[in-house]
Amino acid sequence: MVKLLRYIFFTLSFFIEVEVKAEVFTKISVEKSLVAEIMQKVAFTDFEVAVDTWQTGWANSTDDKSLSIIELSVTPDQKRFNAVIAWGDPAKGGVIKKISGNIKKFMMLPILSAPVGQKTVITESNISYVRFSDDQINPGMALRKEDIVGKFLKAGRSLQFDKPLQMSDLEVPVLIKKGEEVRIKYVDRFFEISIVATAKSNGCAGERISFEVGTEKKKTIQATVLGSGQAEIRESL
Repeated sequence: MVKLLRYIFFTLSFFIEVEVKAEVFTKISVEKSLVAEIMQKVAFTDFEVAVDTWQTGWANSTDDKSLSIIELSVTPDQKRFNAVIAWGDPAKGGVIKKISGNIKKFMMLPILSAPVGQKTVITESNISYVRFSDDQINPGMALRKEDIVGKFLKAGRSLQFDKPLQMSDLEVPVLIKKGEEVRIKYVDRFFEISIVATAKSNGCAGERISFEVGTEKKKTIQATVLGSGQAEIRESL
């Protein structure tokens, strides 16, 4: 009985070992090996590769189970690859195959982590990040948190808060309105003063707009909007 159990254990161990070795040559494992090499040829680090065609018997005709990538090239748009791979030493009967496939790039995009109300200015606390593939991204999407923070949703927009935002869905708050009296701070290397001027147009944060100063002889100056009712002229320090 003991001998029979040892025989069964030995037999099972043999088949398990063979299965593990064969796992090295699955389509998935070869794709993982290609990722490390392709990473040196592309301008991004988060991506996956998919081999176009795969035959399960490719690696079975040689006893040498070492895998090597002989040649590798990436198309100029970095969306496709071509490679020559080998199992074992080609000079000793190793298997050489040409393969090609797709490179799928991924990006972490900022999304709203929960719904926000209309005219509610979005802050960093409203944002989370989700991984999207390159084919899910279009040129109109907000790709960075800077594209979202400090803005609010346009009136009438109905959005799914777990999806990427379109730049056309967002609006920058007007901090200074046309005709409003604004305190403008002038700063240079030696002193700082402030004056009151009238805005000639609406202004959003960081925007440079025109203001009118003086009573009888009015003069137009340019200043950068800082906040509600505040602007600044800053000389190089």
